[in-house]
Amino acid sequence: MKTLILEVSGMTCNHCADSITRALTGTAGVKEAAVDVMAGTVRVSIDEKKCGPPELMHAVEQAGYQVSSYKPAD
Repeated sequence: MKTLILEVSGMTCNHCADSITRALTGTAGVKEAAVDVMAGTVRVSIDEKKCGPPELMHAVEQAGYQVSSYKPAD
């Protein structure tokens, strides 16, 4: 299991957080997604054998938002 922090632009409210959470948790290999709207970040726990940053970025983009960067969680 690996945890990544995604920086997502365009989030402004809880509806945004819900949309992104649904998009990510509906992606194979995503175990958990926690959105922080105020910080503009999403903490995502994944099974690296099933998905990685490209799949996460695609899911966020399909929800109507943009991933500006990502990094491993500390």
